[in-house]
Amino acid sequence: MLVLTAIGLWALTWRTPVDNDLASDSGERLRSASRVIAAAGLAISIPLAGISAIMASALSNVPSEYDGTACTPGWPAVVAPILLIAALGGVALAFWCLSVLLVPVARRSGKVTT
Repeated sequence: MLVLTAIGLWALTWRTPVDNDLASDSGERLRSASRVIAAAGLAISIPLAGISAIMASALSNVPSEYDGTACTPGWPAVVAPILLIAALGGVALAFWCLSVLLVPVARRSGKVTT
């Protein structure tokens, strides 16, 4: 995944300019690069959120020695909240990546174009 993103960014930076206006070409490259990175972030954040939520749920159901019901160590009680925070971070990253991909550039920058 990251290799494909790097290849896409490499191809984007080494392509020839479309027109003679270097400022607009640079802006178009920046917009394209941000969308490539957002797509890679979306592809990474969704599995991160899902796996972290499933593992946090599984570890929160493991009895620990502090409950007096099992001889397992107490680390699942420490790791489960960390995984839940990672799941929430993955969801937040997914929403940010979706906003980069779906919201038009003029609305994100605050500029109104005609």
